[in-house]
Amino acid sequence: MTRPSLAGRLTGESGENMKTIEAYRLFRIGSDGSPMVLFHGFDHGGRRTRKVPFDVLLRAEERHVWNPGARTGPGFTSGWHVLLDRDACLEYRRRFVSGVVVCRVMVADLRPKPRGRCDVQLARYMMLSREDWMRALTPALRSRMLAA
Repeated sequence: MTRPSLAGRLTGESGENMKTIEAYRLFRIGSDGSPMVLFHGFDHGGRRTRKVPFDVLLRAEERHVWNPGARTGPGFTSGWHVLLDRDACLEYRRRFVSGVVVCRVMVADLRPKPRGRCDVQLARYMMLSREDWMRALTPALRSRMLAA
């Protein structure tokens, strides 16, 4: 059975119609089985968090940043890090320790990440569906999350 496509359109914060595409992202698994961003928290609902809510259109915090260890040079504007190819994301996951999951997300307003080690894209908008998160988890983790 094939999964339904997430590609389509979303309505942005100011009512604009945004074209969306499928992408893949790495997430850590929280103690309750919830999706967590890998490194930096973000503002959501008036507070800083690393926990990613389901079925909510998130706008990236856009600031001028540099790749780790490189505080010189032009830098780039931050965004949600995603890869367009699932296999490439699975390969990218090898750089991390255990507890990292590849999950499908819906994104809009993409641009290439400058000077990246692979084909990482930066998205201004991202949405993670609960259904896709549940598919990404192993059966044991899925049971733990449903029990919470």
